[in-house]
Amino acid sequence: MLFGRWRLPKVAAPSADTSYPAVGPSSSPATGPDQLRTGLAAVLAAAVAASSLSVVITSAMPAPAATPSCDGTESSEQRAIAAAVLCDQPVVIESTLSEYAQVLAQPDGRLRFESAVEPQRTRRADGSWVDVDLTLRLGVDGLLRPAASVADVAFSNGGDKPLVELRRGGQSMALSWPGSLPTPTVSGDSATYAEVFPDADLVVRASSLIFNLWSVCIDPG
Repeated sequence: MLFGRWRLPKVAAPSADTSYPAVGPSSSPATGPDQLRTGLAAVLAAAVAASSLSVVITSAMPAPAATPSCDGTESSEQRAIAAAVLCDQPVVIESTLSEYAQVLAQPDGRLRFESAVEPQRTRRADGSWVDVDLTLRLGVDGLLRPAASVADVAFSNGGDKPLVELRRGGQSMALSWPGSLPTPTVSGDSATYAEVFPDADLVVRASSLIFNLWSVCIDPG
């Protein structure tokens, strides 16, 4: 978009002694209509040559959008749809995420809503989302915890500590076991305490919301 501003030179007012060529019939070509038009054109040309031009250029073009990363997640619906079409894959709209639901942009430009009856993801302390992972891992405090779970649950790694500790919504619960527990065998989301009773093992298993607890009887035969 261009804007121009012209400044015309100042022209002094004519004095009383100024003489003008006669306008009207005359035998002299210097005072004819053609000569008068030529003189006026020269004056205008001089005014234009002596004037100054100031130009301001304003760009109305928006900054180009960043190229989608094709990592499967975008912050807004518009960016998610663009990424889904460009990358030819479903893209999660990050602003729609919750523990149970999400909205995905499809490569054909449509949106798909997904919901589950159990938590599918959990929010980390830094605010980011991560898929639920119930694999038990040993923490720095010596307790076994799921890698990523909605429920803040921890299992004993043996000894006299509580068998289960659960925290959620500002409340906590502890489940103790009479006596000392053996070091468990860990497999995926489960911990097995061997022979806590004669011919019986104790098993605890992490779940999406809480935990499961049961005993396994060993057939002596």
